[in-house]
Amino acid sequence: MDYIKITTGLFVILNPFVLIPVFLSLAGQIERLLGHNGLKVLGRIMGIILLAVSVDFLIFGIRQAFDLTS
Repeated sequence: MDYIKITTGLFVILNPFVLIPVFLSLAGQIERLLGHNGLKVLGRIMGIILLAVSVDFLIFGIRQAFDLTS
């Protein structure tokens, strides 16, 4: 058995069940720490990251659809 793969798999599966409640319980403190403008900046940064990932997926899909390789 490959214990590294099992450990990694368990970590990937169980990690959200630990991190999501922690971040949700700290949301009020994070909001007070960052403030209104900090939250706006963080939202913009996350939007830019999402845009970059979506453009990458779009380009990958177009390359696959038209069998373009570079």
